[in-house]
Amino acid sequence: MKIRLLFFVLLVVCQVLSAQVKLGVKAGPTIGALIGKVDRTTSSGTLKIGYHGGLFAEIPISEKFSFRPELQYSRFGLGYVEDRPRTDTTQPFVVFTDTFFLPTVYTAYVQGEYQLQSLRIPLKFQYHLSDRITMSTGFSFNFLVNGENIGTQQIDIGEKAGLQAEFATEEEYVDALFTRSFMEFDEGASIRKFDIQYLLGGQIHLIKGLHLYFDANIGLGHIQPVTENLPIRFRSFSIQTGLAYNFYEFANNEEK
Repeated sequence: MKIRLLFFVLLVVCQVLSAQVKLGVKAGPTIGALIGKVDRTTSSGTLKIGYHGGLFAEIPISEKFSFRPELQYSRFGLGYVEDRPRTDTTQPFVVFTDTFFLPTVYTAYVQGEYQLQSLRIPLKFQYHLSDRITMSTGFSFNFLVNGENIGTQQIDIGEKAGLQAEFATEEEYVDALFTRSFMEFDEGASIRKFDIQYLLGGQIHLIKGLHLYFDANIGLGHIQPVTENLPIRFRSFSIQTGLAYNFYEFANNEEK
């Protein structure tokens, strides 16, 4: 319903200002990331280059300013690893009405990957510094088409956890543990279906109708709440660049 309403608003604006509207297409690579407070000594991430593409309309407001609504499909991913070394902690055990805290030594290794596919509706306000350079700012309203957060988790528990170097083989090490658990997880269902990003970018005019652009987008809210395997809340961040081409322009209802 929200998407239909936005389409209707854009259509009305284009109808009213059809004598001045430019239409175009754009496409290019997307570098996406998730921003959150993590322990860099135990965590690492791998960016995966994605892509985006879509349509836009450019509507002049004055000589220097213009309004630019867009409709995009965007896809990007991120791989991550959490390698927690030997850790001493306590685990609660409840027996009838009594709670006991037992000392526990463990190591944990989590490896996973995000894949996010979104329908984006950026609404930009542009300022034309010159005939060649334009700056833009605004907001992007993102609707999740498909989101995945899948991976594996391994936890070793016991006094010998993390002390593989003391054993000749992996089998001997595993035998010396209290337990080793291995599981696959899928937490894609908890990824939020709607996200708003603030955007800042610009473009350079190359030749007639062709532009090189750059956009940086940062989420205003958290893309995923705290989960069992990732006790961190992340914001979305992406950098988009590529080429945009004005393929049609309305001027007094005549194509230029």
